[in-house]
Amino acid sequence: MISRLAELLRNTIEAPDTHLVILREELFLIGQYLAIEQVRFGDRLRVTFDHAQEATEVNVPRLLLQPLVENAIRHGIAPRPEGGEILISSSVDHDTLTVRVLNDCPDPASLDATGNRRTGIGSLVSSK
Repeated sequence: MISRLAELLRNTIEAPDTHLVILREELFLIGQYLAIEQVRFGDRLRVTFDHAQEATEVNVPRLLLQPLVENAIRHGIAPRPEGGEILISSSVDHDTLTVRVLNDCPDPASLDATGNRRTGIGSLVSSK
């Protein structure tokens, strides 16, 4: 896990000083982040990717997905003893890129770290 964390940090720090990257590069970093979380959660964390080929070549803000995926895990998967699944998907419709990070909570309300119910829904829709 430490070597995976070091690799993620190295790839983040050594990246070119740019604000935009193609989605494919962002997904590579998310894969590294999820490998670390997989060690932590084991079978409780299941991840599915569903990306249209043309979507993976669109520019997105650098480090866009990591906080969204972290939120999906922290608020949707971690509080549940059985864990759950995260779906990370992207598609392009005309000139609009849609990226979604979803967890499989039974309803939009999920438990926070103290067991209280919280409500939160996040999605990103952006023009190319």
